[in-house]
Formats: sequence, C-alpha cells, structure tokens
Amino acid sequence: MQGFVFFGLKPSQPTDPKNWLKFLHRALSGIGYSNPKEICFHAWRHLWCSRMMDIIGDKRVVMAGSGHKTETMLDHYAEHPEADTTMNRLRNAEAELFLPVFNELDGGGITVQAVEHLKNARIV
Repeated sequence: MQGFVFFGLKPSQPTDPKNWLKFLHRALSGIGYSNPKEICFHAWRHLWCSRMMDIIGDKRVVMAGSGHKTETMLDHYAEHPEADTTMNRLRNAEAELFLPVFNELDGGGITVQAVEHLKNARIV
C-alpha cells in the first residue's frame, strides 16, 4: 500500500495540517462547537485508528493504513474503544453463541424470553 491516510495535493505527500485546520476550526465555530481549538490534526489520527479497529478488528490491516510500524504504537492510538460498539459486539457474539444452543435444547422452539433477549441484543 502506498500513500498516506491524510494526503496533500499529491497522494505521495502528507498533508500539512495547518492548511486545513483553520478551516476546520471555522466550520466547528460555525455550527456552535464550544471549543474548536481543542480539535487538532492529531485527534483525527486517534479517531481514525480507533474506528478502523472497531470496524476491521485486524491490527495488520489497520497498521497498513495508519503507517504504524509496531503494534505498540497502534495500540496507543486505537486504545479508546467506544463503549456502545464494544457492548454491541459482545451482544452479537452472545447471540451467535447461544441461539444454536437454545434451538438445540428447545427442539427449535426457543422460549419467548430468550428470543426477546437475543432480538434486543442483536444489531442488524
């Protein structure tokens, strides 16, 4: 993979954050964001790494996109999992794990409570 996640006018060169940061701050001010100066280019790197780990889950793939050479650095940038995302992934895994068990034990006729729990847990 060649290039940068945040490339400049040419994909082979990184962007200079100062070029667009002032416009980002203006846009945040324009929508009423209380402290636009707290958002910096570096925050986008953390956000990108964290969300890519949530979505992809494979460190090697995310490292290829972020340019990190070690898992330690990627872990530093992607160490902030979203609580909702984490819980939804756990609920989905729980439903995947237990639904076949309920079917097996119940002869295919899952109890109403089990179905409701799994429906509420599953995000589709």
